Amino acid sequence: MYNVGMTTNAEYSKIDHRIVKAFIHTINIIKAIPNLYVLKAYNGLRYEKLSKELSGFESLRVNDQWRIICKTSEVDNTLTITDISIHKLSKHYEK
Repeated sequence: MYNVGMTTNAEYSKIDHRIVKAFIHTINIIKAIPNLYVLKAYNGLRYEKLSKELSGFESLRVNDQWRIICKTSEVDNTLTITDISIHKLSKHYEK
């Protein structure tokens, strides 16, 4: 989805094009971040470690309704992000 702005994966193929643009924008921000310290301090992404069934993963917000779930690591002060997927927030997060 990041490289071409669309996907053939049925799970993601019905995501609105505005969400895809926001996802690409968020990934571009993440790519410019040099290390985990800066990632955690970047308030717009609202970094958080996840727990329970998503233990070992982190969350970065695309917007108020969508988030990126991923794994982060750092070697020689260089940030690496793997296992990236986009998820819609559940109803229980809504106010």
